[in-house]
Amino acid sequence: MKLNLITKIASRLYSALLLGLSTLGVSSCSEPVSVADPELVEKVLKDRVLEKSLEYQADSDTHRYSLSIPRSYDSKSKLPVIVYLHGKGGDENSELLYFSFYVNSIAKECGIEQPLIIFPSNQNGLYLLDQGQHLANRLLQHIAPRFSVEAFNKRILAGFSIGGAAATRTAIIHPNSYAVSVSWAGGLWPDDAVLFSSVKNNAGTHIENNFTAHLFIGGEDSPHLYDPLISAMKEYEVSYNRLLLKRQKHNLGQYLERTREEFKSVMCTVFK
Repeated sequence: MKLNLITKIASRLYSALLLGLSTLGVSSCSEPVSVADPELVEKVLKDRVLEKSLEYQADSDTHRYSLSIPRSYDSKSKLPVIVYLHGKGGDENSELLYFSFYVNSIAKECGIEQPLIIFPSNQNGLYLLDQGQHLANRLLQHIAPRFSVEAFNKRILAGFSIGGAAATRTAIIHPNSYAVSVSWAGGLWPDDAVLFSSVKNNAGTHIENNFTAHLFIGGEDSPHLYDPLISAMKEYEVSYNRLLLKRQKHNLGQYLERTREEFKSVMCTVFK
């Protein structure tokens, strides 16, 4: 498919970001944490309906996403939402089973409603298209005819590696889109002018909304990449939660297990 001008620009920005992170020593690959294990499939399907590789049209391009839908969903009620962004090398189905099971078990422990989980594919540099506009609202607008979703204060934007970076920057650039962002191993480009200006310009809204950026970073995963953002958030009093995991390498499964209690706290608070 021929890319339009916006997509070309976004793809170049995305490539530049990946190159910058590679230069700084951060690998962006999303290692598979599960395969189609029959036992895992059975456990997930008890609670959820999985719809794989759906498509929607935007800006003359086709974008893919998968859905993990609570079986208990009643069209008359509103669903809390988690949008999960995969790392480089992944796609909309890479962590569909594992992350669905992870969220299911936490929701049960919290005694809260199971959220709708959306897994967008980062094809055509989707994570940076329109500086994250697709992730902030266009994807949710697309599913609106099928699902009644909660307002931003019942939404979480999360991701791993380049997906984690995208979750952080999208939520900061677009206030009133998500209650919190959660980044596992998401290195940030120190020269991201749009991000840092958004911390300043959107600080008042984020403070009013009680927004928090959760930054989970491994000790062997270039934790210094967060320093410029943390300095800016401190200066403008935007809330963040930085957790340094000692001796943690770039492995998604380990990240999720080591931060389970922290993510449980996020889910229990946002979806209470």
